[in-house]
This record gives sequence, C-alpha cells and structure tokens, in this order.
Amino acid sequence: MRLTNGQIQKTTRSTAHRAGAPAAATARQFAQSFLLCALAFGGLTLAASASCESAFARETGADGFEAVRRATGRVNVAGYNRRSHCTGALIAPDKVLTAAHCLRGRDGRPVRAESVHFLPGADRGAYLAHGRASCIAFLAGAAGLSNDAAVIHLRRPIEATPLKVRRGAALAPNASVALAGYPRRRPHRLWLEKSCAVKSNRGGLLIADCWAEPGVSGGPLLARSTSGGWAIAAIAVAVTKTRLTLALPAARWRDLLSARCEDPGGPSAEDRFKPSIRPGSADPGSSEPR
Repeated sequence: MRLTNGQIQKTTRSTAHRAGAPAAATARQFAQSFLLCALAFGGLTLAASASCESAFARETGADGFEAVRRATGRVNVAGYNRRSHCTGALIAPDKVLTAAHCLRGRDGRPVRAESVHFLPGADRGAYLAHGRASCIAFLAGAAGLSNDAAVIHLRRPIEATPLKVRRGAALAPNASVALAGYPRRRPHRLWLEKSCAVKSNRGGLLIADCWAEPGVSGGPLLARSTSGGWAIAAIAVAVTKTRLTLALPAARWRDLLSARCEDPGGPSAEDRFKPSIRPGSADPGSSEPR
C-alpha cells in the first residue's frame, strides 16, 4: 500500500502462500548443496564443508558478492495471524540489521521476538543457518521512514562473516551502489542489483536507481569501502512508484549497532519494548497487506 503522499510504499512482502518446491533437477541439486551448508553452519561436523564452500561459489558465481550472499538473508516473521518476510544483513555474529517496519504489526507495535527468524543465504528452501531472535532494538522516536531501522539480536551467533558498515561522508549523487534483497516476484532467491547509482539525498533518505519492490525492505544498499570490499551504506526502507529505492543512511542508525536490547523477559511484547517505541505511534502504511 502506498503512503499518504502517493509516492512511496514500504517494501514488506507477505508469504502466506509460499511457492512449492522447485521441480527442476538443477534446483534440487542446488538445495542439496545448501542443505550441507546449513548442517555445517549448525555446528555439525561435516567432511564436506570445503566442498560446500566451492558449491556455493559455483552456483552463485565468483563475482565479488560472495560475502554479501552469505551475510544477507530473509527475515521471516511468523505469528498467529501473520506470515511475512523482509530482508536483513548480518552485521555481527549475533546481530542482524533490517527495517523497523518489518518487525511491527499493523498497529505499529513490535512483534514478539520469538516470532522472528533470520535465514542467511536463503535460496529456494535452503539456507546457511537459522537464527532466532532473542530481542529487538529499535531507534527511539515515532515510527516512520526517518527511524525505520532495527537490529535483531540472535540467541546464538551465526558462523558467517558479517558485512561491514560504511564509515565516512554520506554518499554523493552518482555514487555507485548495489542492492541485495528478496523481492516479491522471487521471494526465495536473493536479488542483486549490482550496478546502480545514488540519484539524490532528500529529507535524510538516499534515493537510488536500484530496482526494488516489496520484500526488499531492510536489504543492504552497498558501496565500496576503502579496502575495496562491499560495505553497508544504507538500508532499503521504501520504493517509489517508478521502483526507485529509498534508503536510510548509516549515519542515522549507526548508534543502534551498539545499543543494548531490553530484557527479553516480561509479561508481554508491548512491555518489553516500551523504551524503544513511543506508545500509540503508527507505522505509515501499516494497513498494507503483509
């Protein structure tokens, strides 16, 4: 659903009706390769761990985005009357960066942490690991695009290399960027827009000509770091009618990376998260189907 100004929509995607298992033999082979990876990252001893790594590179292509593919995953929310997905990026072994609206219900309140799952490297039913949330840290203030970032704290660390967060000045117009996410039209395969550019910076949001659609929310907008690798410069939070990406720059949410979660105990999710969200606030466009 588009926001009140008719220009942008959040990029959350409902997955109430999941696609069936792929029938192609190549898809089955790919899933089998990723099953080995999932077992390896789950802590089991597998002699095939080296071949797992080579299979991953073979199937996805050695194009400089291997670390991005491993650290980017689906953020799944499963509750009594809701199933939805967004995109998230591993920024520490036990922390996942995503968009805040992905973790709020229609009324703007945070979902229960135990309903949140992170699947890095998710591809057609297979994934590198399965992370479960213990608590969620939000930016303080009313819900909205300018505060649309959250960090999921995982119960256990994931054995994958996290993505770095870019430091330095904000990206200038025409800066080269890339975008990773799980869009509506292919929700079980990572989409990589490898060559796009920043168009402008308006109202604290970056506008990039990276193609996006619902499901990409929380996905990392990447720029080259001084070391030459990819680093997170912003996170996707919305898409325009012409499918341009609106992203929240790292300067806005950097302090969130070191913020502590609230005690995951307590009688309710609402009590648990009161310090990080203003009571009664509503997420723009929260009535969209999710």
